[in-house]
Amino acid sequence: MTANQTNTRAEVTILVCALAFGKGFHFCGIEKLQGNDSDLWFPLPDPARLFDAVERVMQLNGVAHNVVSLDVLTEFPGCQDIRVRYNRAQSE
Repeated sequence: MTANQTNTRAEVTILVCALAFGKGFHFCGIEKLQGNDSDLWFPLPDPARLFDAVERVMQLNGVAHNVVSLDVLTEFPGCQDIRVRYNRAQSE
């Protein structure tokens, strides 16, 4: 892996939780995707498509070129902490 490739890879933790109106996910550590008071949640109508949903939000907001992997860090009843590995968008 070249130095340039190393600098483009990043990680962020997301929460995936059961909410009052269905499942949703929340970014921890990317100000642009957290919301003003760290209270921004994105709907997850189909939990089986989490990878696609996370990648779409990150791409649409100019944060990621693509998502590389999702890894469950911890699980609680109704909630998971998940590490997202991604390649940064070139403009980030």
